[in-house]
Amino acid sequence: MKKPNLRNLSRDEKLQLLAELEEKEKRLKQKQTLYVPNDLQAKVHKSLKRIRLVTAANGVGKTCLGVWESYWAATGTNPHRSLQGIPIPNTGIVVLDSPDKVDRWMDEYRRWFDTTEWQLIKNGKPYINEINLPNGSVIKFMFHLQEQMAFESFEAEWAIFDEPSPRHCFVGVQRALRRSPNPFTLI
Repeated sequence: MKKPNLRNLSRDEKLQLLAELEEKEKRLKQKQTLYVPNDLQAKVHKSLKRIRLVTAANGVGKTCLGVWESYWAATGTNPHRSLQGIPIPNTGIVVLDSPDKVDRWMDEYRRWFDTTEWQLIKNGKPYINEINLPNGSVIKFMFHLQEQMAFESFEAEWAIFDEPSPRHCFVGVQRALRRSPNPFTLI
């Protein structure tokens, strides 16, 4: 396909070209949703334990694993384990060590999913701290540096810790999961 010279195109032709490029990008993203977990990821995905701890070197796929676990929990679509008892929509918590890690998680979400219909909310912060999915589920980002009371003032159905967290974060999040009939935690 010959590249068009943008200078020679009318406004309507440029808009049409933009629409075609956006559609192509959307189709490419839809094709990329073929996730094949590596051996470590598959073992964790299939585990029926309430609390699962993952320790591995950098580059093994821990963030990717967490992104998929969060998406499956929020959408009720986990192909590896039953999420029976977790309602849809639901609320999940992703605990990161610092707000700058949100960008890494968002890059990974965008790598695998069409996020164009997701509401990315900052709640007055300079970073995204909440994702509202079209089905009504909410993924909230929390951080190690937050006050202890921040971890005592919410309820959720599932939690993922991107890194080992301070005790007050872990204990507070476990309390937040107390009313869920089938909560899970991934660390």
